[in-house]
Amino acid sequence: MKPWSPPYSLTEQERQYADNSALQCFDFRFVRNTPGTLVQLNSIGIDERFTTAYRQHGLMRRFLEGHFIFQYTLSGFGAIRIGEEIHELHPGEAFFVKLPSDHAYYLPDHSTSWAFAFMNLYGPYVQECWQRITSRFGQVLTLDIDSAPIRTLLEVHRQASQSQIRDGYRASEMAYRFLMECCRHFFASRPAMKNWPPAIVQAVHYFHDHYAQVEGMEQLAEQLGLSKYHFLRLFRQCTGLTTVQYLTKIRMDHAVHLLRSTSWSVEQIAQEIGYAHSSYFCKVFRSSFGATPHQFRANKEWEHDHITF
Repeated sequence: MKPWSPPYSLTEQERQYADNSALQCFDFRFVRNTPGTLVQLNSIGIDERFTTAYRQHGLMRRFLEGHFIFQYTLSGFGAIRIGEEIHELHPGEAFFVKLPSDHAYYLPDHSTSWAFAFMNLYGPYVQECWQRITSRFGQVLTLDIDSAPIRTLLEVHRQASQSQIRDGYRASEMAYRFLMECCRHFFASRPAMKNWPPAIVQAVHYFHDHYAQVEGMEQLAEQLGLSKYHFLRLFRQCTGLTTVQYLTKIRMDHAVHLLRSTSWSVEQIAQEIGYAHSSYFCKVFRSSFGATPHQFRANKEWEHDHITF
């Protein structure tokens, strides 16, 4: 197996570690129980694969029930099938999946190599974090190499390679730290709009300018030079919302303004903001505010000015 060298900017200390300790995997089996731990580290590694014989089937790993795999691409590319959808995994992209589940990750025929870092976690808190992250951002994620979660992943691997993880509590501490950095990254530190890819900035402006005319996303993605899948995933990574959620927020904000500032009928407002049927508009509005448009308009002291997801 040829040496792996990181294709990204690291500190000198990190580079020395990566050059000397790459392509090592570590399993943790502690004799003593660690009561009170909500998350535990099963294994961690940096690996590289060169043949299509590498394939991991999620439904065939029932012996790891309740475990979760986070795997981040360092160089080359791999692929993962989740259900019926296939996603290529290029540098900066990761997947976060539960075992067992209907997925398979592998080296595709048209790839010559795939270098990646991975972590296998288990415990009740992992389930909670995984559910929160993947329900909002999906099971395929995009993270910069210098993001806190990936730096933490590499740091845990470094400690494992230097035999610094000697008991279950230390392993649990490292696993918990990684999960906290993931949650912080995805929920507490959304990147500023100025740092978003130009295509996503254009899409946001388009939604604000044409919220009543937006229909499908495939044509918009094509105009932006992206595949529909990549556009939808990138949009959610940047904004924290799906395109549907973002568009709904804009429409509901305008609906509130029109309900308060005009005497238009609910049917007129629905048409104005892009809903062909007022019944569906009422359903979405009630889901967003807990009241129908009529109830909202009748209550002059209603406290909501806009919807926040």
